[in-house]
Amino acid sequence: MNIPTKINMKLILVSYLVFNFLVFQKAITAYLSPDEAYTFLEYVYTKDIFNIGLANNQIFNTFLIYLTTNISIDEFFIRSANVFFGALYFFYAYKFSLFFKHSLPYFIFICSCPYLIDYFSIGRGYGISTSLIFLALNRILFEDRYKLNNTLIIGFILLLSSYSIHTTLIYFGFFYFYFIKDIFLNFDKKSFLVIFFQALLALPVVYLIFNVTAAGKPVYGSTDLDMFNLLLTGFGLSELFLIKSQVLNYLIGIIFYTPLIFFKFLKTSQKKIVLISYSSLLALYLLPFLFNRPFPMLRVLIPFLPGILMSVSFAISNLSNRLSNIIFYVFSLSLIFNLFLNFQPEYHIDWIDGFNPDTAIEFIELNNNQCNFTGYLYGDKRAEYYRILETMSSEVYCDPFTLTIIKNE
Repeated sequence: MNIPTKINMKLILVSYLVFNFLVFQKAITAYLSPDEAYTFLEYVYTKDIFNIGLANNQIFNTFLIYLTTNISIDEFFIRSANVFFGALYFFYAYKFSLFFKHSLPYFIFICSCPYLIDYFSIGRGYGISTSLIFLALNRILFEDRYKLNNTLIIGFILLLSSYSIHTTLIYFGFFYFYFIKDIFLNFDKKSFLVIFFQALLALPVVYLIFNVTAAGKPVYGSTDLDMFNLLLTGFGLSELFLIKSQVLNYLIGIIFYTPLIFFKFLKTSQKKIVLISYSSLLALYLLPFLFNRPFPMLRVLIPFLPGILMSVSFAISNLSNRLSNIIFYVFSLSLIFNLFLNFQPEYHIDWIDGFNPDTAIEFIELNNNQCNFTGYLYGDKRAEYYRILETMSSEVYCDPFTLTIIKNE
């Protein structure tokens, strides 16, 4: 681990605060997305947290929203758990950057993806899962990998990630696959029971994956794959940076393959991270092909990004010191510029549709103890959420499910 210079330390601290500010600002100002509204209304508001019928219910995320919305149902409290995990991600990005002599560009490289900022400020499971995977990979890098307790802790962290985004169970599987030799070096009855218990906890996630992606159920993904575009965009990861130039988009995509080129020059712990990350990403595309399920795209890929970014950092750092510094300083400046170019505080990347709660909320007339609906935007859960938010501050309001009048206590 390197100790950054004072100027580097100050710049990293400023960058850390800026990234957290962007997340915090968006969590406060951005209108609720359709997926957030659906999660809140269908699973949190009804206390049906463990309903596993649709992919929208990312159980660990839903559970955290249930806890935080006991304080308030305002947008920020729906998103506050993700904001926390965003701060955790940025902290571990700082810790990871200390692995390199010139830490600032590496810190920025790990943190400047627009999709990352977006999904740390939204009440969905992608940010939580991403942060947990990044935490687990950092433990592989910095903790003693030969300590069985550390291995078991990493297993639990990755398992918890899969209860937020189910497809990240792939990471859990490949982690134990590549660490099986280290486990047997220190194997005992206690560790066997822990791993067996983890395997049992993984079974419900396997069931969830097949259940929520069954034929006829809505799943975010693509039914077609353009192999040429897929390979040139680093299995779709470069598209998360929202680069306007297709040439630059392909350039970043190609850079994502550098860890495979420089693999033999990496340290053992770095190789483990590269193997786990790239195997998981490849399996993420291979399994839908084998089981005839939709292929992942955009936000589904977010939890798989940190491992690839870490791997690229290892690879580039193996170039000459001067060259790697130039590359990463250029990268960091470009990515910061691109981040601010794509930052919109009122909307999220996947839902820039002009929604405005002021015009979407229904007007409610309370006559003879009945709810009279006028101007209601049927089919949009966001309108339903904002109607509840608006009317719960009143003396009486209409319950969205029973259509009866409720008195506020």
